[in-house]
Amino acid sequence: MLSLVGSYELPPATIARGVAYKVALSGSHLILAGGYSGMVVLDISDPGIPTLIGSYIDLLWSVEKVEVSGNYAYLVTNISSEFYVIDISDLTMPVEVAEYEPIGSPSSLVAHGDRLYVSEDSYGLEILELYRP
Repeated sequence: MLSLVGSYELPPATIARGVAYKVALSGSHLILAGGYSGMVVLDISDPGIPTLIGSYIDLLWSVEKVEVSGNYAYLVTNISSEFYVIDISDLTMPVEVAEYEPIGSPSSLVAHGDRLYVSEDSYGLEILELYRP
């Protein structure tokens, strides 16, 4: 049986209501792809009270997928074939550090080891080295 331990309601975004699409974990923090609310960082060390500690918002696109590896989050949006690399070494102040334009439209991504695997609706698969400055 499942029982509710805690919850967090996304704030309304300027363009549209925040929608939670995908989550990724980084230690005791949860990185949420929050639609037009952007990438949302929650402290879940007390799961009964998830607490907003940071976010990355660009109101031109809706963040729909997120993958985390080390100090970087990889974001896929709804209106761009590009995806974005966000430095999350300071979870309270995420910063965009790179963009990548894949061959097709990214539909999902998984980080494993030192690689990022990107499935693409109109192409297939790309295998990339993880971002290293």
